[in-house]
Amino acid sequence: MAERNAPGAIPAAGGVFPRPALTALSEALGRASSGWAWARLFFAGLSRLSPAAAAWALHGLYSRPALTRSFSREERRLLREAARLMQAAERIDERIATRRGRRRLSGYLFRVAPAERRGLALLLHGWTADSRAMAAFVGPLLAAGYDALAVDLPAHGRSSGAVTDAESGAAAVRALLEARGLAPDHVIAHSFGGAVASVLAAEGVTPRAFVALAAPSAMAAAIEELADALGLTPEARARLLRRAAKAAGRPIEEFDARRIWTDRPTAILVVHSPEDGSVPFSHAERFVEAPNARLLPTPGIGHREIVGDAGAVAAALDHILAVDGGWVT
Repeated sequence: MAERNAPGAIPAAGGVFPRPALTALSEALGRASSGWAWARLFFAGLSRLSPAAAAWALHGLYSRPALTRSFSREERRLLREAARLMQAAERIDERIATRRGRRRLSGYLFRVAPAERRGLALLLHGWTADSRAMAAFVGPLLAAGYDALAVDLPAHGRSSGAVTDAESGAAAVRALLEARGLAPDHVIAHSFGGAVASVLAAEGVTPRAFVALAAPSAMAAAIEELADALGLTPEARARLLRRAAKAAGRPIEEFDARRIWTDRPTAILVVHSPEDGSVPFSHAERFVEAPNARLLPTPGIGHREIVGDAGAVAAALDHILAVDGGWVT
């Protein structure tokens, strides 16, 4: 078992699999012209040689955002533009207690005039991104009378840490909200941020409106899909599921949007592209099995691009306004 070896090493065929190998593996796959093909070749083979090593390496890659972070030139340009917008916000840096010790959680709080304020919208970004990715929602929210809090989730942006998951992200955001005396009326979340929002709801942070953009709806399904894509053996797949559950501190089956959101007083809008190559559309279809959720398909919009799509931004704002009774003139 991995836990019986010295820190930084796990059993592999012919010896140990050192922790720095995660970084080397990530760099090698990133340089490959067809990264997924190489990843499948590597993990499919490793899972046959050592299921424990395959599960460890894969869980390590997908709990450390820095190892899989990459942006196109256009994405970097948009992030630079968003950084200028963030300069108009109140910068937040809060030291919070986590399962991994004290960490810094950072974010940006945009405020409207008190007389115009209708509520607070919490913006949660996706995996490997940061609060800047949600910049397109800030202007419309402010114009409609909503404060906006954009958070850098743990191990992202200016927030500290190297390892994270939905459970850790939710705990950190909840601690920040409590420390600042903030209670979000609405949540707009992308991808991994949607999983964080679901865990927050399970812990009692229940908004009036929730907009889930290309968000996973069940952790077990997401892990199974990843295992299928990489050709893991059944034993490696089972080990990966157990590792994820151990890291989260609760059964994987509890991370299911249908179980979490059903019967909560929240109006949910699920915005998802049928062609999403990162989080399959089946997650959206599963999400809207909750009776308080409805689906807005966005054909042709990429997984990352959805957070900057004018139609998706407008739909999110319209959803929030509908819940709150429309525009105030």
